Amino acid sequence: YMRGAFTDAKSDKPGKMEMAEGSTLFMDEIGKRELSSVAVTQMGCIGLCRLEPIVEIDIPEHEKVTYVKVTPDMARRIIEEHIVGGKVIDEYTIDHYEARHK
Repeated sequence: YMRGAFTDAKSDKPGKMEMAEGSTLFMDEIGKRELSSVAVTQMGCIGLCRLEPIVEIDIPEHEKVTYVKVTPDMARRIIEEHIVGGKVIDEYTIDHYEARHK
C-alpha cells in the first residue's frame, strides 16, 4: 500500500499479494488479455486485517466485488471465471466468508 492510503499507512509497504509468489498475476493477465477496462485493486486492511490479502475487482457496468484471503491459485480462478467469464466466485467473497465464520 501507499503512504496515506488509510489511517495507519505511515509509509509505503508491499502488500501481501505483492509479496506472494505469482503476485503480478492479476496485472500480467489483464495486460495479456488487453482487459484495460478492468480495475483490480489490492486493498489495505480496511479494518479486516485477518482477511488479507483483500482484492477488489471493478468491471464497468457490474458491481464491485471484494475477494478475501486471495492466494495465487485463487487469483488464477478469479481471472478465468470472474474477469474473463463474468461469473463471481461467491465462496471467495467477503460476504460469503463472513457468513461462514460467524
